[in-house]
Amino acid sequence: MRQFLFLVVLIITFNSSYGQNWTVQNFDSSQFLVQVRFESAQKGYAVGHNGLVMVTSDGATWNLLNIGTSGDCRSITCPSKDTTYIFGAQRTIMKTTDGGAHWVPVNPVIPITLLALYFTDARTGYAVGQDGIILKTTDGGANWNTQSSGTQQLLSSVCFPVKDTGYVAGASGTFLQTTNGGITWTDKSIASAGNLHSVVFTSAETGFLIGSFETWGSVYKTTNGGSNWSFQTLTSNYLYDLCFPNAKTGYATGGYTDIFKTTDGGATWKSASIDTNDYRDYRGIYFTDANTGYVVGSYGTILKTTNGGGFPSSGFSDNNFGSHSLHIVPNPSADYITVTTSVQQTGMTISVLDLAGRELLSQVFRNSSTWVDLRAFPAGVYYVRLTSQGTVQVGKVIKL
Repeated sequence: MRQFLFLVVLIITFNSSYGQNWTVQNFDSSQFLVQVRFESAQKGYAVGHNGLVMVTSDGATWNLLNIGTSGDCRSITCPSKDTTYIFGAQRTIMKTTDGGAHWVPVNPVIPITLLALYFTDARTGYAVGQDGIILKTTDGGANWNTQSSGTQQLLSSVCFPVKDTGYVAGASGTFLQTTNGGITWTDKSIASAGNLHSVVFTSAETGFLIGSFETWGSVYKTTNGGSNWSFQTLTSNYLYDLCFPNAKTGYATGGYTDIFKTTDGGATWKSASIDTNDYRDYRGIYFTDANTGYVVGSYGTILKTTNGGGFPSSGFSDNNFGSHSLHIVPNPSADYITVTTSVQQTGMTISVLDLAGRELLSQVFRNSSTWVDLRAFPAGVYYVRLTSQGTVQVGKVIKL
């Protein structure tokens, strides 16, 4: 059983940054994108449902690309210049070695659904999926060999920070490590961790996972190859993707327009909300450097930032409130919630809004704690907003 430290972050400061810090590069209500990756500062790919693949050569203009598959595309890995692998439905893997001009299938023959793909170089790669399957190729996908994972759990993410040291994450807290290129895998599963996905390591020993603990979206961190873990619960929504352009700076994204950032190697996380005035799921995130990044998701959304998403470079602003000063309990709730703040100011107002930003309820916030009646609202996710003297804090609550 792995040891871990449980930290709960109940509220994160809201920052409406859409249009100021993020620019729209693509929007199409018929499309759904799930991942974005770049092979260089300018050349990148975004993939999604129904064979959707988009490519940019300048980091600004995106074009549709036909790679020869109509199934859902789920994963991209760009191990070297001009060489990219895109993984699609079931076990379809498409490969290009000429910068996307031509694509060929390099599909494993094993009849098991795969979920993620990672190449350490142009020829050596790993694929993981259902029933604990781990496959390895050393000839650019011409042949795939099965490795013994020691588990039957669904495996959903794979990462190799160095050539022979790799990690795999999956369902029910499954976490595996190899230090010999997959000849053997060691079980370092995390008790009570829920489903783990989007594993990213910044060195051979230091890494991060996104996971779900009950209804919370959590980020896990290890500094000793998964022997011990700490984790922070950032949101009541699911987190989908994680990216570290360097050892200190990392980003995570999830449902309901949430973007999270750390600048101290995961010790603390803060958030901004990309307020698009509608519901969008942000499924993929990738930064080519500490400040230049892309987010993709529902409605074919591709957003770009060149200033690190609008977070100040020297720390985060909490709108003059103390860190984590707003607390919402219980969350989720079927009837009432109590909202508490450590800051007391005159003229404070608390509101409940739907995901489109429409105000559904407003009342005076009295003293340092006020209860709110949610019984009249349908089940779903709502914003809870506290305003005073030009400052705003927004949290989210799940109504059961």
